[in-house]
Amino acid sequence: MTTAREEQEPCLDLLVHRMTWEADGVLSVELTHPEGKPLPAWEPGAHLDLVAGEHTRQYSLCGDPRDSGRYRIGVLNEPSSRG
Repeated sequence: MTTAREEQEPCLDLLVHRMTWEADGVLSVELTHPEGKPLPAWEPGAHLDLVAGEHTRQYSLCGDPRDSGRYRIGVLNEPSSRG
């Protein structure tokens, strides 16, 4: 998976480190750098573009912005969405 932050920072190839069912239809996904490097800083309200194949989706970052080792996003299972 590749991410690009709104501020037009370089794209990063990240790994899905962990996925957790948080609630009915809500999955949290933790993304990490494949070499364990720190990720660029972010502030509350920040988003990232997640690119998988030909699809790009924007997600809000959540969790502790002081944790530079991972990005965490919440994904809602929306049956009527495009994917």
